[in-house]
Amino acid sequence: CVVKLMRDTRFDEKLRREKNAQEEAYGADKRAGARVYGEGAMFGRYAYAEEFVAGELMSFHAAQKQEEQIMRAVATFPVRGQVSSRAIAEVLTPLAPPENPHLPPLLEVLTKDVVLRTGLAHGDMGRPNLLSLQNSFRIIDWERAGERPFHLMDAVYFMMRLRKISSVSEWQERAAPDFERFTGASKDESTALYALLMCYQIFKRKYADRYDAVVVVIQKLI
Repeated sequence: CVVKLMRDTRFDEKLRREKNAQEEAYGADKRAGARVYGEGAMFGRYAYAEEFVAGELMSFHAAQKQEEQIMRAVATFPVRGQVSSRAIAEVLTPLAPPENPHLPPLLEVLTKDVVLRTGLAHGDMGRPNLLSLQNSFRIIDWERAGERPFHLMDAVYFMMRLRKISSVSEWQERAAPDFERFTGASKDESTALYALLMCYQIFKRKYADRYDAVVVVIQKLI
């Protein structure tokens, strides 16, 4: 097994959230994480033990080959509630820097009042956080769980990066039909999730000082 603990007790709660998220994902689909064996304390800090998974970081070819299976695994993640995309647009608009030309069209997509489901989400499900096994895969490093708590957003992120999608129109043309088929999402939900993910990405990459505020206001909203 592997035992995880942080350098300082200030981060114990973050590690506990990571453990809980991984345990929940593993319970939904055994491919979604490593099995958690137990939790306790070491050196005065929170710690938990998880299964050691012997695998390799997923290659681009392996990700393409297992795309549907990965998407279907993400679709098993627990759903906890729902929120209107319009309500999200309303809280994000005041935080959007007026000089950025990319945010207004994305926020416009969100104003269409699409119901988005909330729930367990990994938050950073790219190939570096996927292990290839002989006939399967495992999702690792759940430290950002809860940062972007929307059902299927992990699947959008994974497909967007795998297929190199960079706009709403490209998403609708080259990814959305398969995304909807693999996950059961509606067309409107698919497009709204992509637009929201891009909002998160823009804030994180270009306005790091506002990104934490984005995370907080959306978490409060849901």
